[in-house]
Amino acid sequence: MLFILSAIPAIPFLETSTRANHWLRKFLYVGVLGPIYLFSGICKIRYKGVRSNLTGEWMRDIFENMDTAKKARVHLRFVQNYIATHPTVPSCAMSWGNIVTELILPISIIAWADIWQLQLVFHAAEILFHVSIFLLIGPNFVRYCLMHVLAANPLGYVERMRLREGKKKQALICKTTSPEVVGIGDWIRVGWAILVLGGWWHVQFKSDLLHLFGSVPRNRRVNSYFPFPELSMFAKPTENVNIIAGLVLTFSTALVQIYCMVN
Repeated sequence: MLFILSAIPAIPFLETSTRANHWLRKFLYVGVLGPIYLFSGICKIRYKGVRSNLTGEWMRDIFENMDTAKKARVHLRFVQNYIATHPTVPSCAMSWGNIVTELILPISIIAWADIWQLQLVFHAAEILFHVSIFLLIGPNFVRYCLMHVLAANPLGYVERMRLREGKKKQALICKTTSPEVVGIGDWIRVGWAILVLGGWWHVQFKSDLLHLFGSVPRNRRVNSYFPFPELSMFAKPTENVNIIAGLVLTFSTALVQIYCMVN
């Protein structure tokens, strides 16, 4: 829904402006996909703690404390049983996989959204992430895989390979084409992007500050749900809550975002 709304200031200009096309695709990564995974990962650090994420303790708790109803949703029951009885190494590996898919790759795609090789790695990793959760734990976010396939734009890569054959001709065309004039549509898109990104980070800063100043107990999540959620649905607070780590991650990733916007 957020991407559909964000497409409104770009759609009228898609046929005439290459800049609008580029903005819309980049916004998909920087303003929608990147924040969804990044803030989900930050919430796990905030509410589960740093040590729990590094050792896989929080993943081990999931497998060891599954009730009958949750086990019924698991598709690879034999793998789940093995992890539950031999939890240390698999849980640690899965937790580090979560760190990669919900922290490292999202901030990378926000910083370098134009690198198509990184886009492919991001999409492949997140698809594997959702399929693994579906098969081993049960929550069904496999529908997000279709979103990643569409966002990857596989036909676009075919077009890129075709254009690579006429690279010199394309470069000549680019040199002889006059640059687009900055118009009102460009400024509207800039304003919208700042509004959306500010909304994402506002929720995270609000959560950290409310916890730090004692306005909200540390064992309680701060989730506004609308228009921007905290994305803490799978980060139930434990005794390892680390609000400082959450604030450091929120602040540092906000600095990365600002730097990428102005450069």
